[in-house]
Amino acid sequence: MDEPTRLQWVSRRLQALDDQLGVEPEGEKDERWIDCPNCGAEAHRKKCSYSPRGWNCFICQEHGGLKDLTERLGTPRPTEPYREPVKRKAKVTHRPHFWQQHAEETLSAFTNHPKTQKLWNDYVPFTLDTIQAWSLGVGVLPSCSCRHDRLIYPCYDAMGRIVAFRGRVLKVGGCGCEQKWHQAAGSRVTLWGGSLIPYEENAIVIVCESPVDAMFAMQETPRVIAVASTGGAGTWRDSWTKWIVSQKPGRVIVWYDNDLHGTPNEKLLSKLAEKWFLDHPKAKKLPRANGPRVANLLRKAGANAVLYKWPDDAPEKADLSWALMEGRT
Repeated sequence: MDEPTRLQWVSRRLQALDDQLGVEPEGEKDERWIDCPNCGAEAHRKKCSYSPRGWNCFICQEHGGLKDLTERLGTPRPTEPYREPVKRKAKVTHRPHFWQQHAEETLSAFTNHPKTQKLWNDYVPFTLDTIQAWSLGVGVLPSCSCRHDRLIYPCYDAMGRIVAFRGRVLKVGGCGCEQKWHQAAGSRVTLWGGSLIPYEENAIVIVCESPVDAMFAMQETPRVIAVASTGGAGTWRDSWTKWIVSQKPGRVIVWYDNDLHGTPNEKLLSKLAEKWFLDHPKAKKLPRANGPRVANLLRKAGANAVLYKWPDDAPEKADLSWALMEGRT
């Protein structure tokens, strides 16, 4: 038998009280006048009553719900008590952003910027072929509160669909943005360049921190395939490990930046560690070095993975692009 609704439960409570007390409802408010269970005010004085809304005495000011009244009077409870239904949170559905519905149209507006090549070359010496190959552009990052131009590139999933737009400030500190890189609201974190791995059997794959470094690596060294997380050095997913291993690359080189979060060299590590503990006096250990972590995950999964170790003379925050421009490969 289905559980009673609240209205049915109230009706059964009222009927049980009416039967016990031998009273009938009166007036528009459906009140039953009774002797007060607290102060004893008599029913004929009409100072204490109950109704579907509960009970109240105008003499002693005592009041309560029907459950309270039945407990005070010892009235038998209904055989099928009402149970408050479980309230479930409504599923939140987010409306898609304009760029998600019109990704190619949005991308076209960026790539048609007249100063695309110059502005990107001020940051990284990309050739025109590289700029066109990766659809690099300039414009206002979609769904971003800062309404100024940025260097922008799209990110694709395995099906070739645009799932993110990432943008970098043209001048660090020039707009008050706290971070150099931002991504459009609604963007998904993905492994940039991951779909390129099966392009060549036994390929050399470089895993680096930045998709921009990956683009530059493939420009300067066409024989390699470079990939990078769009979520930063600390983001690496098991699905990416499985994907890389499944494509059976000949070799995987994990080439993270020369800093605490990447793969610091031994000479720099002691200096960075000292500064870290000064800036974080409550810290008990250094942040995780993500380069060795990713390399170990790939090796455990069966990949022929090696970790690039920075030379002692490499500056702090040196990255793959710096190494290529300095001829440190």
